[in-house]
Amino acid sequence: MYKGSAGRDGTHDAPSENKAAGNRFHTDAQADKSGRKQADAGSAPDRQNRETAMFDQVQRKLALLCTAMAGAVLFLLLSVLFTRNIAIQRRGGEAAFQSLWMSISSQFRITPSINDSYLAQTEAAHHAIVYIEENGVPFFFPGAWQPESARESLIRLAMARAAKEGVFPQIPPVSSSENQTGEFQIRGSAGDAYYGRLLVLPSGKGAKSLLLLCHITPLAVLVRQQLPLYAFAAALGALCIWFVSRYITGRALRPAREAAVRQAEFIAAASHELRSPLAVIRSGCFTALQAASQAHKGNPDAAGESGLSLPRILSNMERECSRMARLVNDMLLLASADAGTWTLEPTELDADTLLMDTYETFLPLCRQKSISLSITLPREAGPRFYGDSQRIGQALAILLDNAVSYTPAGGTVHLSLSFCQDAPASLEFEVADSGPGIPDSLKTQIFDRFYRADSSRSAKKHFGLGLSIARELMRLHGGTIRVCDRPGGGSRFILRLPALRSDLPSRPFPEVQAAPKKRRRTGRCDRGV
Repeated sequence: MYKGSAGRDGTHDAPSENKAAGNRFHTDAQADKSGRKQADAGSAPDRQNRETAMFDQVQRKLALLCTAMAGAVLFLLLSVLFTRNIAIQRRGGEAAFQSLWMSISSQFRITPSINDSYLAQTEAAHHAIVYIEENGVPFFFPGAWQPESARESLIRLAMARAAKEGVFPQIPPVSSSENQTGEFQIRGSAGDAYYGRLLVLPSGKGAKSLLLLCHITPLAVLVRQQLPLYAFAAALGALCIWFVSRYITGRALRPAREAAVRQAEFIAAASHELRSPLAVIRSGCFTALQAASQAHKGNPDAAGESGLSLPRILSNMERECSRMARLVNDMLLLASADAGTWTLEPTELDADTLLMDTYETFLPLCRQKSISLSITLPREAGPRFYGDSQRIGQALAILLDNAVSYTPAGGTVHLSLSFCQDAPASLEFEVADSGPGIPDSLKTQIFDRFYRADSSRSAKKHFGLGLSIARELMRLHGGTIRVCDRPGGGSRFILRLPALRSDLPSRPFPEVQAAPKKRRRTGRCDRGV
């Protein structure tokens, strides 16, 4: 960074107001710098904590929403099942009454008399009332259980109900061997309900009758019996839904969390990269203004007091502006790729011609840095492929620029092209260098935006965006990019692109205008410097 003060050795007699201005500038700059550092140090964890709290809150709300919606469906299903189960139990009680009636009435028809033990067991097991009378005289049986309403009142209600159907216990049947009612229901004074039927058979000079009443389990009792089970099932289901919703929403929000982290890192890295050239430009502007002020006051040598001439200061400012413009352009490219608005102009290309053009472009730079640059092209003519020549050349230039930057003087950089005829047909561009290589732990991170092995970011030639741009370019072309170690040291970057063969049914890009053929190199080509 260039200092903005004059008279570093203290031998020059600058006006006091200019010295005070210089001191104020340095004081403000240092305070601003320290304040930014403190703000960055304090804001990063706070921002991360806020984002974490925000995502946790969103996850809770989504989990609650999912639990409420799924819980409502579960409640509806359990309600339907509960209602159906109650109805089934009610129908089961009626079917049990019919079965009991068939058993007792059959025995009543066959057996002249029924013993007390049988009646007691039947009444106790089914909460039933069995009443038998002959010629108006009831069979003496006090009953095996006590109903809620009086036993005699229930029998009178049943007889009255049978009378409505024309069946009387004292009147024997006339036109048939028996007379009986259909199934009916009565309700006692205590609100208890019963199924009932009456059978009348001829007996000597009179008639004998059988009345069966069976208690109907109240709906409230059935609900109290079944409700705890269904309530437990609903609570357990809601709890399971809550945990499943938390898990699913957590998985669903994980890309958003990671994107937020990457965005924060992206903003921090971009701010850091933009801050350095802005500081240089600001310092240069102050130095130039200070020099102009000194020259205006009759001190034309003031520019030399800073150790830099005005053209050198302007040159530094222009260089930093170029760095910022390059950084902004790279960020705009990546933003276009993220937004899906990055357009391509695909044409039919020759892979060997494209690689040869890249070789010739970087050949002077390699000679200047004493780096051996070589290229190998296949002997046979390769398959055609469609792509944007400018974008693919940009990806190759990124890889070759990185290789030249990290290869020391006396090292080698090699370009090669190979074809894979197996389905699907493809071609591979390879850029290999003899640089320091890339550790295995960093091979996936180098394609992240703003990632650089130099965590201090002291090197200013690269921003850490080139490989990200190359990966996006390959993705848009339907290809891939990968890195591996080079035997003997160094790295190998391989671009793999789908080729277009005449026997393939479709093209990677549907609308393509054939480009005019450039020069075509045939046969194997090995060149180097």
